[in-house]
Amino acid sequence: MANTKKPAAKKTVKKKAVAKKTTKKAAPNKKVASRKRRPVKEKFLDSVPKPVDEKRESILQSINDILLDREKVQRESKAIHIQIVKKRNYKIKFVTFGDTHFLLQNDDLLGQIMQDHGDADFAVHGGDVMDMNIVSLWPKDKYIPLEMEYRVAVEYFKKFSETWPNFYAISGNHCSRISKMFGSTLAPSVRFAAHFDLLRSLCEGYDLNSDGVLVPTHDFSNVHYQPGVDNWFLRIGAAAWFHHAGNSGMNASKASGQGVIAAKDWFVNRNADAQAFFQFHTHKISSTIKNGKLLIEPGATCLPMDYSAKSKGSLNGAAYGFAVGYMDKDGNVDFENTRPIFYGSDKISKETIDPSIAAKDNRPKKRKSSRN
Repeated sequence: MANTKKPAAKKTVKKKAVAKKTTKKAAPNKKVASRKRRPVKEKFLDSVPKPVDEKRESILQSINDILLDREKVQRESKAIHIQIVKKRNYKIKFVTFGDTHFLLQNDDLLGQIMQDHGDADFAVHGGDVMDMNIVSLWPKDKYIPLEMEYRVAVEYFKKFSETWPNFYAISGNHCSRISKMFGSTLAPSVRFAAHFDLLRSLCEGYDLNSDGVLVPTHDFSNVHYQPGVDNWFLRIGAAAWFHHAGNSGMNASKASGQGVIAAKDWFVNRNADAQAFFQFHTHKISSTIKNGKLLIEPGATCLPMDYSAKSKGSLNGAAYGFAVGYMDKDGNVDFENTRPIFYGSDKISKETIDPSIAAKDNRPKKRKSSRN
């Protein structure tokens, strides 16, 4: 028993002595010693079991539990949100188009809309139903009788009424041309009496008899139109349709997509908010989401307007199309599936039409002020 204990004591003494010698020799050069010993020290500490601090471990465990619970809540809330969105039944389908400018309408495009989207629950016409060229200030070399425009509009409204359960119309700047023409020839005190809303007669089913007199003829009970100062604007559910007609803040001549953004701000500033905005009058197509609002320009459904083919014509490069959308029973708009459908574009110039029409422009010229 004595022989086994003595060698063990010698070994421990030798190990301690060697350890003391190595530390003393490395002490004179601290920088070199630290560089050489760092990896050895890290390996040594990694091999030594660390003491367990039960208090610290319990705190870390409680923090970890809190983080896990928070992640669980976030996952569940996200799942609930996705579930709510998926559960929404966007079953109400609508189609919207405008700027037909009868007699300049695109018959093929309008026929395609009625054929492909006749299953829509309602349709909205975005204004400028008739062109009313004869009462405009554009060149009068090309006369289009207003009576012809109206008769064609009636025939199309009969088809619209038969195709969709509900058909809505709003007024455009062309729809008020006849009132502007009459009003410009009258004194200011009687100008209000010249206001005549031909679009209202159209939506109420008035047709022209053989004598050219408007008489109630057709049952357009499912054709809706709101006359008055707000006839250029329509709201259904959380969607809004409007036709730019010189309202302050709505610059329709801006680049595609910019005009509808300005119009959206105009509405929001007047507490007329909505989820989706559809702007007509621009004859452009665009779709964007700005500040959580869906903004769409559906384009036009007319043919190229050759009388506006000037070098500075604002409608050069017009886009043709319409828009299809969906909403639920509460009026919430389905952003994912509400979109414009592009049908083509056409940039016309003076060379594509009769030069005599482009050359004769009898619109009033602005006088240049002479400064002395």
